[in-house]
Amino acid sequence: MEARRRKTVGCDEVGGEILWIDGYNVIITVEHLITGEHLFLCDDGFLRDIKGVFRSYKLTESSKKSVNLILDFIGYVKPEYTYFILDEKISKSGELAGYIRRGLKSRGMKGEVKLSDCVDSELKNVKKGIVATADGIIVDAVEKVVDLPTCV
Repeated sequence: MEARRRKTVGCDEVGGEILWIDGYNVIITVEHLITGEHLFLCDDGFLRDIKGVFRSYKLTESSKKSVNLILDFIGYVKPEYTYFILDEKISKSGELAGYIRRGLKSRGMKGEVKLSDCVDSELKNVKKGIVATADGIIVDAVEKVVDLPTCV
């Protein structure tokens, strides 16, 4: 647990860095943060949801609100570049990717959205930047991590 805490950066340290976002992990947690359901603060300091809706995920107004809150935070801290990585196996990932792309563009933000068949593997191999996730396997593998839902 202490190793995870040492690699965790503060919300204010994201500015000027490359930010990699574990899309569904972060978006779903922010959604649950809004509703106040299915969340707990773990002993490693990360906020996690317990509902497990990944495969049955649907793009809703709550999803859009969550994405907009995340984009607002990113706009505030101004990372050098932002990558959203979404699991392409989840239904409607393309629709969500399009929504995020439009949000980035409308705010004049530098970033892109990528659909991946192995999000965990991609993020575990990030060599430069900060990864936004609460997935313990990814947290253990990367050098710097931020708990983006707590920032939002």
